[in-house]
Amino acid sequence: MSIIQLHGRSCLPGLISIFEDHLAMKESSSDSADHIRQAVVILLGSLAQHLQKADPRLTGVISRLIEALKTPSEIVQEAVADCLSPLAPLVEGEVGRLIDQLFSELTAGAKYASRRGAAYGIAGMIRGVGVAGIQKYNIIRRLREAAADKKSYESRQGASFALEMLAQILGRGFEPYVIQLLPVILTGFGDGNAEVREATIDASKVIMGKLSGYGVKQIMPKVIEGLEERQWRTKKGSVELLGSMAFCAPKQLSSALPTVVPQLTIVLTDSHAQVRAAGNKSLKQFGEVISNPEIHSLVSTLLKAMVDPEKTPVALNALLKKSFVHYIDAASLAIVIPIIERGLRERSAETKRKATQIVGQMAGLTDSKDFIPYLPRLLPLVHIVLVDPVPEARATAAKALGTLVERLGEGQFPDLVQDLLRTLRSDTSGVDRQGAAQGLSEVLSGLGMERLEGLLPDIISSASSPRAYVREGFMSLLVYLPATFGTRFQPHLSKIIPPILRGLADNEEYVREASMKAGRMIVVNYSSRAVDLLLPELEQGIFDPGWRIRQSSITLIGELLFRLSGISGKAELEEEEEA
Repeated sequence: MSIIQLHGRSCLPGLISIFEDHLAMKESSSDSADHIRQAVVILLGSLAQHLQKADPRLTGVISRLIEALKTPSEIVQEAVADCLSPLAPLVEGEVGRLIDQLFSELTAGAKYASRRGAAYGIAGMIRGVGVAGIQKYNIIRRLREAAADKKSYESRQGASFALEMLAQILGRGFEPYVIQLLPVILTGFGDGNAEVREATIDASKVIMGKLSGYGVKQIMPKVIEGLEERQWRTKKGSVELLGSMAFCAPKQLSSALPTVVPQLTIVLTDSHAQVRAAGNKSLKQFGEVISNPEIHSLVSTLLKAMVDPEKTPVALNALLKKSFVHYIDAASLAIVIPIIERGLRERSAETKRKATQIVGQMAGLTDSKDFIPYLPRLLPLVHIVLVDPVPEARATAAKALGTLVERLGEGQFPDLVQDLLRTLRSDTSGVDRQGAAQGLSEVLSGLGMERLEGLLPDIISSASSPRAYVREGFMSLLVYLPATFGTRFQPHLSKIIPPILRGLADNEEYVREASMKAGRMIVVNYSSRAVDLLLPELEQGIFDPGWRIRQSSITLIGELLFRLSGISGKAELEEEEEA
């Protein structure tokens, strides 16, 4: 190449003759012959760049290169396209005729190689004259006409070849025309000829791989509209095009997956068998691009769960049992989220608990930018589990919320704390307030002591509210805070003991029960510390005029003494009964 660039001008006649003669020879179809032909094409193309615009030899060289496009070798055809691009501006007046010639070969060429080579040639010429050549030479109209030719499958296949090569060679420059050609692509997916369908699939993979984030956003609504069509062939084409998005660049794939996979999951239950099959195949394409080894090993199980809702618990169990040592990529996440979402909607409390547990784990196993788009779908469902009648489910949902806030930051959950506080103050069921109390304690633990200390005065004040259900809600919060924060909460014990003791004498039984639980929680978690803080208050309570306070004080003193001594009160009673 360097020799041609430096000394080619002085040896033009002889070198052109040598290269053209070699290209005119009929060679055996072997890898070595193809590589030699590729090299000759590249050298001839480089040499031709030394020719002037008016040089008659230029047209002959380009004709020889176009003839070489019929070689049944992709590397030779690609080399020709690369050579045509810099030569096209030198023969601008001939470009229209050359494109007409290439289109004729594209749609009516007798051999597969010649039609595919013509597609390379068209794309190379357009790259040479600029993207404006698409409009100047009516490329879009010609492609539509070729794709609509019902009598010739070669013409329809050629249109798909041209789409593929234009996307491949022009890259982002071809993106604005993709939306205009979407109907052509969708029709090609449903073509009656298998070769046309295969060419369309190949073209769609290349197109999707070249789209920018903006391009993906532009075509997505159009493709999803196709899923609403009653005509099953159009719907099937839209499904297959969505499946092609598995070949988008990683960044574009990440942004598209939260929309694409749920749409594909929906069509798995379509009434038409071919639409269902297309949906299944498209989901498998996403499974093939998964880079996380752990999720890749579960793809079969996960896809079965997508097709059959009854297998959701099996998939959730498989996810929980799997030990993850790699980050979960965007494609893996898109496969997992619909199953988690379905698990959160199940009636079974155990299934909901497992799904919620996985939600909490996901925050630590994924890149936050991949996981955050799913939060609007997952959070409302986790909130529902937070008020589930089953305590274990509520506890898991609370821990999941705490983990999410800790790892993703409060900025992703701007209203969460206030929503939970509102639930504690609302006249709903006691289960709702219990869930909100447990959830808030975990969330505050995730946010840290500074956030808790800012809210603690309001919590203590609300524990003495005139409304009984508010007192019960915030007393429940005092049950969970000591256990959740552990030793970090010790400096604040003296602040919460007075409202707990007042709650022991409350007129409402459910408030007294919550206060007793809070007192026991202090005894259990801070027995040695509780002696100094709690025992003096309880000693006074023994002599209180109110019998409820006397009874509660005696109960708590007994539990505190048993805790300190390491003796179980239950064991003592059993020994007395045996005696």
